[in-house]
Amino acid sequence: MFVGNLSSASKVVTFESAPFLNDLENQCAEILPSKTPSRVRALKQIDNLRNLPVNKLELCDKRIEARPSVCSVGSDSPEFLITPSPVHHGLREDDVFGKLLHNFGYKKVYLASARTICNRIPIWHLQRPTNLTRIDEIIKHKRETHAFPGVVSIFDYELLQGPSLEKPQKTGIFDGQHRVLAINQLLKETPNIDMEILIEVYPVESEEQIKSLFLELNKAEMVQEIDLPNRIAPQKKIIVDEACSSIRQQNPTMFGNERCRPPNIHEQTLRNDLFQSGVLEIGNIQDSESLVELIEKCNEILAELPDSEWSIQLQRNLPKAKRSSFFLGLTKSWIHDIMIKKILQNEPRIL
Repeated sequence: MFVGNLSSASKVVTFESAPFLNDLENQCAEILPSKTPSRVRALKQIDNLRNLPVNKLELCDKRIEARPSVCSVGSDSPEFLITPSPVHHGLREDDVFGKLLHNFGYKKVYLASARTICNRIPIWHLQRPTNLTRIDEIIKHKRETHAFPGVVSIFDYELLQGPSLEKPQKTGIFDGQHRVLAINQLLKETPNIDMEILIEVYPVESEEQIKSLFLELNKAEMVQEIDLPNRIAPQKKIIVDEACSSIRQQNPTMFGNERCRPPNIHEQTLRNDLFQSGVLEIGNIQDSESLVELIEKCNEILAELPDSEWSIQLQRNLPKAKRSSFFLGLTKSWIHDIMIKKILQNEPRIL
């Protein structure tokens, strides 16, 4: 149940003290680590909603009733209890995006049906590769609550009638893909329910605008260079992605997040390191199988090194590496010193 203020002069409802916004803030504090970009963006969107005026006529799908216990006589801004109704598709201003909450000019914020978004809006074709492990983690934590803080960012070619060679998608999700894919899986598990999510829709006229929006929204996050639009040929990116995914599937316990410690390794960092090294060009690698074979050979060479070759600090991590027969996370220099110099260029020095 939401609490809003109804001004007797303007007849405008504001959600300044709405408990559901407080709930969202609490969820952000509980789920998202402090000072992370995702939390900052989520809290910023909540602040925008607190200052959002909604005309009373736009609340035709909600029942508003005054309670004497919270309404003081003669008050200029009496409080009302607003009970939201379930998702009503017939009352939406847009068949796909849902109920328009506010038009900022440069973007529009909607309260959308999650099922409609999942069924009607594709992922941007230049989006970063999907991290299936991240999706599984989201599903695990959200299976009971179905509460998703933050917004999903979507671009829309408003004047485009349909896709074309230059503009293959009329609309697409360019931020929040993992949340949407997790929501889609949860909706498949419960086909008789729907949920509401906040989306922000940016009108665009070119792919360059979408790329700029992508970089702007992610500039505070650790976006790998390989994931920046047009930084690598699509086929080469596929080779790197498939190879890293294969290595991870073979050694699932040795992969962690971006703050993991040796001998564990971060998949996205590995992808980016391989891209930046130029190994595909140096070795003329044409498929992911060849890259996987090369990575495995590097791991074998590292496994054969005597303990004395490792620094004292890394020697503490050797037992775990030996138990898993996985040594790639002990040092980042193996790509340059072993893969490129020793294997591809036949130089004798290892580390």
